[in-house]
Amino acid sequence: RKTSVYLCRLKHALPDRKPKDVPKRHPFAWVVSSSSLSDDQLRHCIGLDAYCAIRFLMMCRGLFGWTSIVSITLILAYKHGASHLEGFYGLTLGNCEHVLEDRWRLWLAVVFTYAF
Repeated sequence: RKTSVYLCRLKHALPDRKPKDVPKRHPFAWVVSSSSLSDDQLRHCIGLDAYCAIRFLMMCRGLFGWTSIVSITLILAYKHGASHLEGFYGLTLGNCEHVLEDRWRLWLAVVFTYAF
């Protein structure tokens, strides 16, 4: 019975492609292990297709990570709008109908659009 996904790779890998340290037993332990390697070492150990997949995920994190975190402020600002709509529309700009009371919420949307 195999106790680790990496057990086969440890036994049958070529000496120069053998992983240096085996991650712990939780699902995302490979992130810590792979972040300590340089790009050349990582590409040599895992292959070009897996390396391209990891680099694509890193690009997506760079493009959309900050945007998704900052968009939480927009959702919270819209949620507490003056119209008190229910459901999905309570989380959108449509919840800020009363312009005089919700002027800062509208400017927040302009600043967010300009920044991102």
